[in-house]
Amino acid sequence: MALKAGTDTRHAGVHDLNAAQVFAQESLWHEQAVAQGRDPLAWRLQHLQGRAQDLARQVAERAQWPEAEQDLPASQPDANGRLHGRGFATAQLQTLDASGAQRVVWSAWVAEVAVHPQTGAIEVTRVVAGHDSQQLHAAQGATLRPEIQWQEQDPQLLANARQLLGTASAFDDWKDAHGLVPRAQQTDLASPATPQSGLIQQGRLALDGVETLPAAAAIANAVAHATGVRLREVPFDSEQLRLSLTSADAAAAPVRQRPWGWWAAGVAAVSGIAAMAWPLKPALPLTSGPDVTLYSAQAIERGRLVAAAGDCVVCHTAPGGAANAGGFGLETPFGTIYSTNITPDNETGIGRWSYPAFERAMRQGIHQDGRQLYPAFPYTAFAKLSDGDLQALYGYLMSQAPVKAQAPQTQLAFPYNLRPAMAGWNALFHDATPFKPDPARTPEWNRGAYLVEGAGHCAACHSPRNALGAEKTGIHYLGGGEAEGWSAPALNQLAEGKRPWTRDTLYQYLRTGFSPQHGVAAGPMAPVIHGLAELPDSDLRAITTYLLELAPSTAQPAAAPGKSVAAAAPAAPAAVIQPAAPPVYAQHVNGERIYQNACAVCHEAGSGPTLFGVKPLLALNTNVHAATPDNLVQVILNGIQTPANEALGHMPGFRDSLDDAQILDLIAYLRERFAPEEKAWPHETKAISKLRASAAAH
Repeated sequence: MALKAGTDTRHAGVHDLNAAQVFAQESLWHEQAVAQGRDPLAWRLQHLQGRAQDLARQVAERAQWPEAEQDLPASQPDANGRLHGRGFATAQLQTLDASGAQRVVWSAWVAEVAVHPQTGAIEVTRVVAGHDSQQLHAAQGATLRPEIQWQEQDPQLLANARQLLGTASAFDDWKDAHGLVPRAQQTDLASPATPQSGLIQQGRLALDGVETLPAAAAIANAVAHATGVRLREVPFDSEQLRLSLTSADAAAAPVRQRPWGWWAAGVAAVSGIAAMAWPLKPALPLTSGPDVTLYSAQAIERGRLVAAAGDCVVCHTAPGGAANAGGFGLETPFGTIYSTNITPDNETGIGRWSYPAFERAMRQGIHQDGRQLYPAFPYTAFAKLSDGDLQALYGYLMSQAPVKAQAPQTQLAFPYNLRPAMAGWNALFHDATPFKPDPARTPEWNRGAYLVEGAGHCAACHSPRNALGAEKTGIHYLGGGEAEGWSAPALNQLAEGKRPWTRDTLYQYLRTGFSPQHGVAAGPMAPVIHGLAELPDSDLRAITTYLLELAPSTAQPAAAPGKSVAAAAPAAPAAVIQPAAPPVYAQHVNGERIYQNACAVCHEAGSGPTLFGVKPLLALNTNVHAATPDNLVQVILNGIQTPANEALGHMPGFRDSLDDAQILDLIAYLRERFAPEEKAWPHETKAISKLRASAAAH
């Protein structure tokens, strides 16, 4: 029980041998505890002394390890069919201090895993680690009190731990994001003479300092807790685990019981639906709030990026209000729903929420006090976030400054004010299953899918909804929707049609908010661009890959399984010639006059210098070619007061200088001149009046 099978231990370095020894010893302690019916942690503590025992107790307390937990051979599957387990391991390292004297350093780990029995895939969902460098500090003249350093949900620790799984999880990896400091750049006082070499080196166990020395044993013990299967080789083999679970299930199930398997599965499914549909949910206890010092700077930065990808601040900030303090009114067909305060204020925010309460709200749409949340809060998408991203997001939100602000109460008309009815809605339309990557697709595609379907919740605006307000799926997914009076265009055919997007044009639009071939981001899309600006280029490229491969494209070949589309459509020409104005019909004379007086200076090719940023050419503007004039009317009425990018410049609104009839004349002229191949829009002002009134209400 040590190195990977086939490794020649005669050539193994001291780091490999140390790690292998810890892996074997700590796995054996766990097996002995299970054999005697003892809790593995209690059993291990019984055989530790002094500083090692103190460190182990403190790590266990921070990990909230139950004192009386019995380590059963296998856990019960959760609603998503995963088996969960918790494992503990400790390690001792003899090293040299600055003076050359030999010192002893202890470390301890608690690892939590989720195992998919059907595939054998292992997820490391949480890590709490600590190391005690007392002797090192004492030798340097420090006090004699234990000097314990902590890491919890540290991105690099999690990434290193996941290397032990053979294949690293890619879809929730933020390692390329700017602002995340690689762990190799941090000072490790516990092992100053130990190189940072990584946990896997040329297929063998290696040492990544004392703090990661117990990693392999802690994960193996957690897997044993979850499944009852002992993995004895590193990196862990998911296929070996799957086969072990399959054979164990077959051996445990007598032949005479197999005909009832369908009945048991049906009962489990019905029980899960009943639990979701039951309208009365318990309140989860309030706490004194988390100790945010448990979260490393990297974990909090990861949470900040998750929040940026999800645009939390956009919907949770009222006009003129403090960031994330709530009070923003979301207009829905059922009434106005006000966002809540998500700052860590103890009275009006989430300061006393436990992580389980936060996770329940994000995955199931249930408030800490048991109330059903309306899906205007897109928990239907946030449920797809990984455990690591939810933990990081919780840490980030709890690390921000609390703001005391009571958001307005949402009061919908009957019957939509009956929140318990949302339990039935969830049973019909909500799938709380976290995102599962498609093994036939590339890591980039899976990353893009994870961001679009999860944190980005793009379908909330870009998918149509049914009569009960649920997003339509299947062929309707990302088929176009509405948001705050704006039409959200379809995203499932971007690579097709008369005005196809290419990889470069879509990436440019997501990065800057402007594409010369399609126009400027405005309305609700502008703040989305602000959030995307925080993400690395690799994430925007991943989103681009996913969206352009949603449907077969005539402009570029569809990706084969496991492949990305390698080539984009030909680049647009460096300069686009504005088409000459066609003869103006008599009914468009007023529209042409308004255009020349108010619009041409910024939008007409050859009309002079660019005055306010970019010069969007209307012949290439998506809104002029759209099926409805709603977005064009919105821009004319309200302008672009907060551009997606300051370099784009502002556009003034004309709601106070043009009446509905004048706007109707203007859009009719724009359609006739710049999109003559498209069908004319209805010549009436009702829609314009409605959009004007809706904007005024905000």
